Amino acid sequence: MPEWGEPVGADVPLTHVGGRDQVKRSGRNLRFRLRFECRPGDDDPDGMSCFVGRLTVEEAIALVSLSGRVADEGDAVRYTVAGVLIKAGFRVEHTPGPIAEHVSVKWPGEWDDNAADAFDGSFVEYSTKEGSDG
Repeated sequence: MPEWGEPVGADVPLTHVGGRDQVKRSGRNLRFRLRFECRPGDDDPDGMSCFVGRLTVEEAIALVSLSGRVADEGDAVRYTVAGVLIKAGFRVEHTPGPIAEHVSVKWPGEWDDNAADAFDGSFVEYSTKEGSDG
């Protein structure tokens, strides 16, 4: 297992967990909007959480859910490699704990709109519970 704070290699695939919201129902068709945090929260004000590997929605939810919750249609994940984040100016560090695959993505200064946009723009593929990839 990597040591706490050890840099993540540029070629390592990463998964970021988020969700999706229903925005419109037209007849039998549902429309959804993807929802991913782009700024650190109170639980980790210094960085964003990602996980080593290209995890399916089901794998990611099983990993992060301490209550044993299973993935549902409101869950989604998105993908990048650490090198994309590093090139955008982030530090990507192993921060294992209860979840060995956990990494923290940190910005060298204040996490402002530029940092949020750079983080968001580093992910170009996503997957939902139904497997709708983009």
